[in-house]
Amino acid sequence: MPPGYSPTLRNRRLRALLRHLREQRGMTLEQAARQVDWTGAKLSRIETGQRGAHPNDVRALTDVYEVTGEEREALIRLAREARQRGWWQPYGSALPSGFETYVGLESEASGISAYAPELIPGLMQTEDYARAQMRAAPVPDSDEEIDKRIAVRITRQARLTSATPPELWVILNEAVLHRQVGGPATLRAQHERIIDLAQQPTITVQILPFSSGAHPATHGAFVSLGFPQPEDVDVVYVEYLTGRAFLEAPDEIARYTLVLNHLRASALSPDDSLTLIRTLARKL
Repeated sequence: MPPGYSPTLRNRRLRALLRHLREQRGMTLEQAARQVDWTGAKLSRIETGQRGAHPNDVRALTDVYEVTGEEREALIRLAREARQRGWWQPYGSALPSGFETYVGLESEASGISAYAPELIPGLMQTEDYARAQMRAAPVPDSDEEIDKRIAVRITRQARLTSATPPELWVILNEAVLHRQVGGPATLRAQHERIIDLAQQPTITVQILPFSSGAHPATHGAFVSLGFPQPEDVDVVYVEYLTGRAFLEAPDEIARYTLVLNHLRASALSPDDSLTLIRTLARKL
């Protein structure tokens, strides 16, 4: 399956549509589940993504919700597509727990906005930079696992230069440009990679300079994902030391969107940002 296709996104869309249909009919979980001889807990797990919906499950629910014709067939087709294997699944244990969900969402995102205060985002990393970052863990993975993780990263990056790339907007804290991950030569090559990527019309890079002082993203890194279909709501992805979170509530999305807008206004212009990157690269 190509990187631009995501069963994860289809599963997310399916469960949202099923929940919407139930609520549109004015049914509780228990009322809808009883009509197909399920427990309310089973239907809840489907709607929250704790278990996938088999096409037969969707057929049963469309009967309950009185959905017919093309709409019914579209939902059943969506259930089939949601059960396919994502391109990332063969890498198995190379992906940290929960990260496969992010990769699945990113794979079909039409817009990706990120703030990075410590490291170059994975979508823009060179192989040497990525390897040095991974080896800096308190208990590094084996070389074999690191190779698999880098292969995933490189496959993710392929979308940026594909026929239908996402719009990528990255705001880097100036500290990222000075942190010598892998040493001067590796960092210089990384700077050059950013400069090359930023030449593409779909990629924007801005630097948040030290001189900007306090700013609204001092809480840390985050990524905002937008999707081409209106029924697929935006997601904000946040990593922390022991896990990750996917924020979807409208008020959460609105707050992070506001933070992004403030960061874009406070950061150097894209042209001035590239000038700074070139200057620092020459000094390495």
